[in-house]
Amino acid sequence: MIELSSTEEAKALLVKSKRKLKRAREAFNGGDYDSALGDTYRCVELIMRALLIARGVTRLPKIHGGLLQLFA
Repeated sequence: MIELSSTEEAKALLVKSKRKLKRAREAFNGGDYDSALGDTYRCVELIMRALLIARGVTRLPKIHGGLLQLFA
């Protein structure tokens, strides 16, 4: 397994989030609103994780609720 710096890890998550956003747009334009919603949600989650890593958080929660609590 390759060790990434926190900056590299945050950038990798942002790249993934851009792919999810692209897929969400494609699904939305194709009328697949369930997939569009799921991909959009995942995009936002990846961005939140990237922001936390960039701010120095080293232990990210495994569940969505825990992730949201760090932003509350």
